Amino acid sequence: MSHTWTEIKPKSSIIPDKRSKVSYTLYNNKILVYGGFHAHGWDQIYYDDMYEFDLATKKWSLIEQVGKKPAPRWGNTTIVYQNKLIVFGGRQSGSNNPAIHQFDLKKRIWEVLKTKGKYESLYYHASVLYQNRYMISIGGLEKNDKYNQKIYVLDLEKSKWNTMKTSGKKLSPRFGLSAVIDNDDIYVVGGYKKDTLSGLFKLNLRSKIWSQIVSINDEYWTLKESHSAVLDSKSKKMIIFGGFQRKNNSNLNNITIFNLVTEQWEEVKTKGVIPDPRDDHSAILSNNKMYIFFGTSGNNKNFYNDIFEFQFASELSIHMHSFLDNQQLCDIEFTTLDKKRIQAHNHILQARLKHHWTPFFQNQLSNLTYEELRSFLTFIYTGNLETEKEETTNKLKEMVSKLNLENLQIEGEENEKKLETDLNELFEDEKTKDFSIIVKRENEKEEIIRVHKTILSAHSELFRGMFLSVHDNSNSAPDLSGRSAKSIRKLIQYFYTGKTSQIDSFEIAVELLDAPSYYGIDSSRLEIPNQCAQIINQNLNIQNVVEFCYSSLELGNVLLQDFCIEFIKNNFKQLKSQNLDDLFDLINEIRRINLREMLK
Repeated sequence: MSHTWTEIKPKSSIIPDKRSKVSYTLYNNKILVYGGFHAHGWDQIYYDDMYEFDLATKKWSLIEQVGKKPAPRWGNTTIVYQNKLIVFGGRQSGSNNPAIHQFDLKKRIWEVLKTKGKYESLYYHASVLYQNRYMISIGGLEKNDKYNQKIYVLDLEKSKWNTMKTSGKKLSPRFGLSAVIDNDDIYVVGGYKKDTLSGLFKLNLRSKIWSQIVSINDEYWTLKESHSAVLDSKSKKMIIFGGFQRKNNSNLNNITIFNLVTEQWEEVKTKGVIPDPRDDHSAILSNNKMYIFFGTSGNNKNFYNDIFEFQFASELSIHMHSFLDNQQLCDIEFTTLDKKRIQAHNHILQARLKHHWTPFFQNQLSNLTYEELRSFLTFIYTGNLETEKEETTNKLKEMVSKLNLENLQIEGEENEKKLETDLNELFEDEKTKDFSIIVKRENEKEEIIRVHKTILSAHSELFRGMFLSVHDNSNSAPDLSGRSAKSIRKLIQYFYTGKTSQIDSFEIAVELLDAPSYYGIDSSRLEIPNQCAQIINQNLNIQNVVEFCYSSLELGNVLLQDFCIEFIKNNFKQLKSQNLDDLFDLINEIRRINLREMLK
């Protein structure tokens, strides 16, 4: 499934100078950029200006700064805390800057943040914000270019520094690393010390235990440093772009994705206007889009002030692409102009082409080559045109125009929205459904939910296996272990549209908690378990917390596990007084899990 790059042409006369190693953050749908570095021959420029890029208007503007403005610098980090930009570290004309500064984003005033405790000023490090209170800094270089081996934690509420003591397979010292935070876990990848460093490491902030993650497909990860990494917290994916590959002395412009749930790397195919290879650039994620800006290449020979937008294909498009690829339960076949055969699903074509889906149109498709028809079907199923051949694109445009397919556009930002709309209409259409889910619950009236076999097969291993094990003419399923019709409908709505309405009851949340494992769904693309965890958290009590904690461990629901552990910590005396033997068994199980993490 392709994802799309687009170069953004700013609609403002103000554009920042070309530079690298800037610090940046996202605030109110605007990218804030501070500082940076530029070299021209022996001349080096250190910046202290600040800009904001409005993602809505696509305009740059210079931010006026007053107060105790920091000295020009590069390689520092910034985070936003209570409407204030916290600036830590950085390199300044050959020395590190020890002061911590904060910039009031509403008043536009700088001031020095006075802190207690010991710390080293760093540059080329990574910082993350934890629990909207703690700034945690890892890696980087101290003064005299000494490698930092400590983890510094600044409690922003108390303005106090501490050093975190950790155990397990610790991260080796490095600079040029990237770090992202997901709930209580920090993920660190890449960096440099004497050579580019391999491996992906995770630090659990509750247990203070480091572990190295070894993936079965590490070949997708290219050793690199000075790259960017952002986290899509919804899909639980870390997206890495660019960087410097020391063994080839070259810059990169590829994207690699690490799935935090499956702990596997994913190969990414992209199209559109791809950014030049670069390192020491910046990346921000906003509204399912990644923005890449600034950076350098050729060992500081080339600098950039451009900005690119990377649009991820929707999860619905990804599912539908897989649906077409698998060729399961197809009920229509085409013979192409070059005498090759390709299959598809009649009701999908009907849903997307509406009244245009006629015998005449079907004959027109036979005039296409295999590559052209495959590209057209991919577009119908996903809303994306994946051919890079201009000749193929032009032919499909001509066909769409000739047949007056006013509801389709070969190119356009609305394609995936139209796909969702069409499939939602298919979800509501009872006429073409060919399968019945029978819902039986004790003391309740039997209900029948009508669906399309192909949609169930595309998303669920449970139903896929059911269809393979029964006769082809079977059109109904047995009772699904007493599950309610309401929970099944919510899941089916997700199968059709990639979205589901908000889970609004404790009963439904409990039923859907194990949906990924029970129905055989890719949990990395399913937001339902996290919605369930939120609802269950509001209903935790002394009687059920141990049971739900065990369930969270069994199902791998990290969010619910965190909620349960927090509840147990806050109510331990009361739980202990209940003489719950299961509680102590649970504590031992959690300890064993933490020990396994430490030994990884």
